[in-house]
Amino acid sequence: DGCVKVIHQENTGVGGARNAGLEVAQGEYIGFVDNDDLIHPQMFQILLYIAEKEDADIVMSVQKDVWDLNEIDFSSIDVEKIQYSFLSKDTIFLNIYSVSNVEGPYMAIWNKVYRAETIRNVKYPDKGSEDLMFNSRAFERTDTFVLIDEAINLYFWIQRNESQSHDFNSGYRANILSSYFQLYKELMQNAPDYVQYALVKTYKKVLSVRYNYKNTQYEAQVNKEISEHYPEFKKEFWKCKKIELYKKIGLSMFYYLPFTYALFRVINDR
Repeated sequence: DGCVKVIHQENTGVGGARNAGLEVAQGEYIGFVDNDDLIHPQMFQILLYIAEKEDADIVMSVQKDVWDLNEIDFSSIDVEKIQYSFLSKDTIFLNIYSVSNVEGPYMAIWNKVYRAETIRNVKYPDKGSEDLMFNSRAFERTDTFVLIDEAINLYFWIQRNESQSHDFNSGYRANILSSYFQLYKELMQNAPDYVQYALVKTYKKVLSVRYNYKNTQYEAQVNKEISEHYPEFKKEFWKCKKIELYKKIGLSMFYYLPFTYALFRVINDR
């Protein structure tokens, strides 16, 4: 097919592959799919239909987490009957830096289409929380964000227990703190009205990563990362007037009294 371009290159990871694709892409809109997931046959038809109809820069669907392939439904969808909503920039950043069961669809890059011009010169990172970094930078550049009906499943995220994102022994999550420390600084510079969400999420990520990697081979690496960035981060966290005082006090207590956070996690995880 004349639309297909095959790129041969040394394995430079997912970042190298996606950036190579971005460099040669010529379409008005761009989408990504992970190699081990499945998509509804009409996914891009639907996302592009809405993007063009509303002249939107980013259109998103929610994903369905799939542990059993029998859960996948490829039934035909009437494109013109799909409901969708426009999201404010505040809602976008609130959700991408939200709790884990909310942030997923916003953080992922593979359940969206992006106007190519919107993400021009936005490179996909080669480590850390790559999707979060890419999308946070993309969201800074647009005010036209559309979410389609959450009851419609277009992207099927195939779950595997051996996946890096599910494995605390891999060290994968130990490397994501640098992403959060970097992004709150970028938001302070480029989108200061939303930096409070990144500051709170970064604090929570510091606590969770430190807790999850305690007594592991990555503990020293995590502690080094925190010690290098926490002093500057703490100043900005306390200076931010948009963060409620109770959050500042509560998160600081968890940080300086780790046993309180450990107790919280035991109760919360149960």
